[in-house]
Amino acid sequence: MSLKVGSLHGEDFPFTGSPVLVSPGEAAWGKNLILETILGACVGVAIYDLKRNIGGLLHAILPEGSPEKEAEYPYRYVRSGIQALYQEILALGGKNEDLVAVVTGGASVLREPDRHAVGARNALASRRYLKELAIPVIREDVGGHFPRRLLLDLNTLKVKITSSSRKAIKGPVPQETPLIEEIQRLEERIDRLHPQTELALKVWRLARDPTVNFKNLEKEILKDQALTANILKVSNSAFYGLKEKVSSLSQAIAFLGLETFRRVVMVSALAGVYDRDLPGYQLERKELFRHALACAMISELIARRIGIKEKEEIYIAGLIHDIGKILLDEFARDLFDQIIRLVLFHNRLFLEAERELIGTDHATVGGIVAQRWGFPPALLEAIIFHHEPSMAPSNPEVAAVVHLANIVASYLGVSGGQGSFSNPLDPRAMEILSLDDMDSILDEACGLVNTIF
Repeated sequence: MSLKVGSLHGEDFPFTGSPVLVSPGEAAWGKNLILETILGACVGVAIYDLKRNIGGLLHAILPEGSPEKEAEYPYRYVRSGIQALYQEILALGGKNEDLVAVVTGGASVLREPDRHAVGARNALASRRYLKELAIPVIREDVGGHFPRRLLLDLNTLKVKITSSSRKAIKGPVPQETPLIEEIQRLEERIDRLHPQTELALKVWRLARDPTVNFKNLEKEILKDQALTANILKVSNSAFYGLKEKVSSLSQAIAFLGLETFRRVVMVSALAGVYDRDLPGYQLERKELFRHALACAMISELIARRIGIKEKEEIYIAGLIHDIGKILLDEFARDLFDQIIRLVLFHNRLFLEAERELIGTDHATVGGIVAQRWGFPPALLEAIIFHHEPSMAPSNPEVAAVVHLANIVASYLGVSGGQGSFSNPLDPRAMEILSLDDMDSILDEACGLVNTIF
């Protein structure tokens, strides 16, 4: 269960043991709660009273903001967030002398020193502002190249921090025969991904014609009731901000417009494709879908900033850039422990480890899916080179947009699973896009990510 900023109590939740998920740039506080958040370069700060089962959890994305920004969005920033959460805990009856803190997150997506250093700056700021309030940090787990999950149980006053770095077992990596032979059977697997996809692609192409008849479009979609239901659900989500609820496809098309409606169709179809656990990548059900949506939204944000016209293609590329993970998880699942060993103990990038043990990687497989689905060349390149945009032969700018969106989503804790932080930021991506201000992108992206349904 996610929430906006607010005070809650354990009795507000009928399901015992169900954690409250704290999204990027938000905080939650109360009594007898279980609070949880997922962190990348962002920092998680748990503050709680050792005697009263009172406390709270902050998920901050940047160390500081302007006075105006901190006043409007206090929990996006370490400085204002810690101060605001501290005051809320005192208001609930917490006592300063009994407060303690746990700090985690602050990861880096670069193997070399990160000139943006968002993670390190967040960790340093957390120590500084907690010290100013005389709140002792009893546990700190920051840095590294991996995401973390932080859980604060105010019933037991216990804190749990988990990460993929602790799940791999040291030892030699067996020499496996790459599964390249399996790649030859990819077309069959792609066709089995989900029955809604073929119809959605047909509708998407029809809707690209500005003269398309809305009734004909509606007639095609109604052939699949599940897709129809998903389209209406997505159309009515908070992200699209419609003033009134739509109850028919023709209403959705009229209110949203064709361009937005095309995106809704693809999001609705891919919700079914992504609706599965991917244990190889340590992704639970819906987590890859949230990452895909975050990347699509952030890709469009970046494209708008730098004036790229092909915003729709970039949005779709962000939406399906990691679809290859579904296929690799299916037929190479037994190799993922060995892949993680290569990453953690043999200094390989995750992409390199996939290639070494499987014979291909999720980005290349994603490109095969996109080609099979008939997407344009620029979109294919963005998917295939979303970890190596400077290697894209024809459209490095589009690939760099998706690459940076992927990094920003991981920074915000909406990662694509195991390996996200060991596929580093390509420093040339910022140059390709003529961008230098990572902080402002993170700030704006935080608001988008929190609208994901």
